[in-house]
Amino acid sequence: MVIYVTRQAGIRRTFEDQVTRDLEAKGVRAVASYTLIPEDGEVPKERLVEAVKESGVQGVLVTRLVKVETETQVYATPYGPPYYGFYGYYSWAWVGLYDAPLIYTYNVVIAETNLFDAASDTLIWSGTTETFPSGNVRKGIAAFATVIINALAGSHII
Repeated sequence: MVIYVTRQAGIRRTFEDQVTRDLEAKGVRAVASYTLIPEDGEVPKERLVEAVKESGVQGVLVTRLVKVETETQVYATPYGPPYYGFYGYYSWAWVGLYDAPLIYTYNVVIAETNLFDAASDTLIWSGTTETFPSGNVRKGIAAFATVIINALAGSHII
């Protein structure tokens, strides 16, 4: 069962559908949680237990957004190659002398994904990812799903 913890129902469904499709493409039977738990937001434990039993799954894959960090990179004018004498220095000194530093600010999305054994309720795999948000939600989710599924395959879980 694939669960994406969010208050945004549309993103939850898009995420769960994408991960479910990708798992099934790897030969893993998967179910999106919203098909059994259509309610938005947190549900009581009893409701989760019922949905897991009803689905008959062996594992529950839960992803949640941990935080969004703003990063800043500053690229100053480089010092340049060594120079020899006044004339070499003078020529080089003009390169980038008055250029302002380049400053880039961007967001980094940190998410946590855990896979639990449905029968024993124990954690069997965990991963934390840092990605850049995409202007296209579907493409961003597809790229994220690929990373997670490749990590699960690399760990010989699927």
